[in-house]
Order: sequence, then C-alpha cells, then structure tokens
Amino acid sequence: MVRLPVRLGCHSPLFEQNVWDLTMVDGIPRFFSPRRRILDFTKIRNARWWTVAKEYLLALMTPEHEQVCVLADAYRLPKTLITCEQRLEWLTTSMNWLTEQGVSALSEVTQGHCDRFLQHRSTIYDRDGNRLRDASDDGRMMAELVPRELGYYGELFSTHRYRDGFCPGATTVIRTAGNTENRTQPARAELQKPLLAAALFLVQKVGPHVIALQRETESHRTSPRAPVMLLAEREEALARTLRRHARNGEPLVQTSAEGLEYKIGKGWDPADPLFHVSLKSLVKESGTGGSDPRRHWVEPGGRWEPILPLLEQTLAQVGVAPFWGRHAAVIDRADGNGHVPWTLPLFAADVRSLVGVVRTACMITITALSGMRHSENEVELHLMQHSAGSK
Repeated sequence: MVRLPVRLGCHSPLFEQNVWDLTMVDGIPRFFSPRRRILDFTKIRNARWWTVAKEYLLALMTPEHEQVCVLADAYRLPKTLITCEQRLEWLTTSMNWLTEQGVSALSEVTQGHCDRFLQHRSTIYDRDGNRLRDASDDGRMMAELVPRELGYYGELFSTHRYRDGFCPGATTVIRTAGNTENRTQPARAELQKPLLAAALFLVQKVGPHVIALQRETESHRTSPRAPVMLLAEREEALARTLRRHARNGEPLVQTSAEGLEYKIGKGWDPADPLFHVSLKSLVKESGTGGSDPRRHWVEPGGRWEPILPLLEQTLAQVGVAPFWGRHAAVIDRADGNGHVPWTLPLFAADVRSLVGVVRTACMITITALSGMRHSENEVELHLMQHSAGSK
C-alpha cells in the first residue's frame, strides 16, 4: 500500500480504480501541471494489461515492500510521482504498439518485438509519416528501458508477465548510457566552492528573514475598509501621520518603478517634488481612504490642498525609501568583517525576486549535498517550503 500525503478531507485513489486522480496529493512541485497528475490506465488499449501497469507503478513507488525488495533487479530507491507519470506514458506507448502488432499477451513478447519498438521510437515523424529527425538519446533509452523494467518486476505481476526466463536484452543505448561522458562537465572546484558557499549563506543566514518578510507582505495585501470621515478629520489624520514620520525620522514610502510609470501615464511631471512619494501608501497608513489622492491633495483647489505644505516639509526632512525591510535584523557579513542589516529597504517586487534567489540557493544546496536529480530536488524543495508555511 502507498500512503500519499493528501490535502485535508481528500482520499488517495484506490488500486481498483482505472484512473488515479493525484491532484489532491501534497508535495508535488507546481511546474507539474494538474493534467499530468491524473494517471489514466484506460489509455492502454488492451484492458487486460491495466493491472500490470498499476502493479508496475506501485513497485516503482515502494521498493521497501516485502515482495519488491527481494527482487534482484528492482530499484532500491522510490521513484517520484513525476517519474512514475513519465513511465506510464512510455508504457502506454509501448503496450499500444504491441497491440498494433497483434500481441495480446505479454508472454508472446520477444526480443524482436522490443528491438522493432526501439527502432520505431528512434525516429520522429510528422503527422503525415514524414521523417523529421532522430529521437534524443534519452527518448531512445526510455523506449528500451520501460519494456525491460517489466522483466525486472515480472514476478510481482498477478495477471500477465513475460514468459519464464525472458527479459529484454540491453542494446547499445542501455549499455553505453552510463559510460558516455557528460556533455556538461562538472564545475571546477574554484567555481563550485564559492557558489556553494554563497548558496549556504543565503539559506542559513538570509533565508529565515526572507520567509518572515514574505509572510508580512502577504498579510499586508488586505486591509480594513477605511471609515467614513469628514474632511477635517481626514486632514487631521494625514497631518498626524506626517508629524509622526518627522518625529521618528521615518522616510515616506517611495513609489516603485511601476508606480512611476503609472504616474507619468496620468500626467505627472517627473520634476514634481511629490513624484517619488507614494501617496496611496500615505492614504493607507493614515486610514483616510480615497481612490485618487492626487485629485484630493495636489491639484489646485483640491480638498487636501491645505496639507501640501506639511507634506512637502516632511518630505524634505525625512526623504523617501521603499517600504519593506526598513528595520532589517543585523547578521554577520559573509566575509566575516563585522555585521550588517540583512537587506536594504525593498519594494514588493524586490521581495518576490529575493524569494526566488533564496529558492535557487536551496536547490543548489540540496543538489550539491545530496546528488539529487532535478525532478527530485524540486519535490524536496516544495516539501520544505510547505512545512515552513511559505508559498
């Protein structure tokens, strides 16, 4: 039995079902689309082979099972759901090709069938049957490996299996796959060591602060509806907010690059002293509401024109800065020479970019220290983020 981590209130599919819906399973990377999370065994035209396909995938997922671990050629590490979905796709292709060749039982499969299937999948054709190009080495290897793996697990299959003693032989593709030199050479030590050191620093020193800041930005997206206020009350609330900034030396919120483009589109003059001030943030901070602060504050005769002198005075006194990360905790410098805030003030877009940088550092660290394949370290990273409560 495979126990998959599913969302609260959901259930894993049953073995007897011919379509396994895994969209409710937690821990699957986001790049793995919902469409690919549905394992449809009915795409295999010979319904007698559906059970074989299910038993094959379960054996790949559970190498520790008592009936699997005793098999001499069985894999010793569990395959991910992503890998199993790919295996099912290749198994479906090979079994349907056998059906087209008139094969109705696995006991009828010969080495000749396997060789012809490999030859068939070694060339890519268009819809009209015209040859386009040779298949990739990975594609040719999978066309040979999947039928061969049915021989590895044949003793487990309860309905159909190859004839006794038969397992498709390894051709040049399989025999040389592990011996050919990698096209991408390992990074030299003088490059790899600084890269790993930087990744570890980001993961250990910066990562926890990034997670906390990301949560803060997400909670800031929603704010209570501003109460209905008289004009005098709004003016006093704005003045009170500006005086607090001046008293604490706290910069006004700076407009982001996207906000500046928006202002220019609305007719703002970049030479305007308030051009770089986020009036929207000031409105939100003061709790005064209002959808168009420029109309109320800046334009001649606007309702908030009386506040402009105090606003310009405060701006001259405290300046502007991005909102996020202003009071960053102090951490050790990467070079060991003292302490620094872990970040400078950031715009919201910078926070999102920094989350991506730390995520990449996590992938580099996991890959370097564990030797995981790309698909597996994506799963591990997703689980780490899920356990930390981040997105």
